[in-house]
Amino acid sequence: MFTLETCEGEIRIQENSKMLYSSGGTVWSSSPVLCKYFEKHRRKMKIGKNTKCLELGAGCGLIGIFMAKIGCRVVITDQEVVLPTLEKNINSNLDKSEVDIQVRELSWGNEEQITGIIKKETSFDIIYGSDIVFNVNMVDPLLETINKLSSTRTLIFICYEIRDPDAHKYFLERVPEHHYDIKEIPMSKHHQDCSDERVLLYQLNKIDLE
Repeated sequence: MFTLETCEGEIRIQENSKMLYSSGGTVWSSSPVLCKYFEKHRRKMKIGKNTKCLELGAGCGLIGIFMAKIGCRVVITDQEVVLPTLEKNINSNLDKSEVDIQVRELSWGNEEQITGIIKKETSFDIIYGSDIVFNVNMVDPLLETINKLSSTRTLIFICYEIRDPDAHKYFLERVPEHHYDIKEIPMSKHHQDCSDERVLLYQLNKIDLE
């Protein structure tokens, strides 16, 4: 059991070490870092009631649960094999009658699934993901998915520990090619109670090409 104290109380996450063909059953190091970053800057970023959020590669659901607790409208996504664990954690931490959270299957680059999300929400204020840069072959599908679900007004945050140096290098190379500016958020901006020198946090901004 992983627990995290937040401004909205304790979040308790049940991990699933027996999950096959996915790393989504583990709360990785970057997830609490990004969660507490949002907590720290929620007022400055005007995150709260009716902020429309999309989480990519949600895994056990820690960040999405927190975002729902502070009033955001959250679409939380991952591959099909992860969804039962994700649903279990949502149900044990949230009263669905009091929050706005949807769980959707999404494999990056899957046009049908992307279209299904767009039909429900035409745009998002924030798109984020933690520990989702780990495989060179998944970088372009990830960025293509973000591109189709974001606008120039969308705040995009990607947080991860370097697990594959080649994937990290390729991600930084490909972001500009997909027409995004990227900046690293320094550790001084992370939450003082949850920072980790191994974890990198980036903000992406979509370039207006018109």
